[in-house]
Amino acid sequence: MLFFDPEHRVVANAHCGWRGQVHRVLETTVSLLARHFGSRPEALLAAIGPGLGPCCAEFRHYRRELPPEFWKYQVRPHYFDLWQLSCDQLTAAGLTPGNIEVAALCSRCQPQEFFSYRRDRVTGRQAAVIGLRT
Repeated sequence: MLFFDPEHRVVANAHCGWRGQVHRVLETTVSLLARHFGSRPEALLAAIGPGLGPCCAEFRHYRRELPPEFWKYQVRPHYFDLWQLSCDQLTAAGLTPGNIEVAALCSRCQPQEFFSYRRDRVTGRQAAVIGLRT
């Protein structure tokens, strides 16, 4: 997840998989930007990068792993739309829906492009970078 505050010229990069969603990482990031830099949530721009898509976000034990308020994101039995969940968490934190972009690239479906532990059961690394030019 990449954030940009055009008013204060501040950026943030936060990893937020499903466990991060459970622990409200996105809302915490927005709060930290507001507290430390004076960012207004409604002015923030956010980009949801490649990640597990609704096509592949299978949770066989979702009743144990995901809180009940997440169950409404189930798109078919045991599959969840984590991208929409992220969008909704961001808007709940005060972001304007039009300021949220979703790459809509499933990292599990595209082995030539992305690492996926869920797909390969091998640990690997990916990176996302955000910066400002002076």
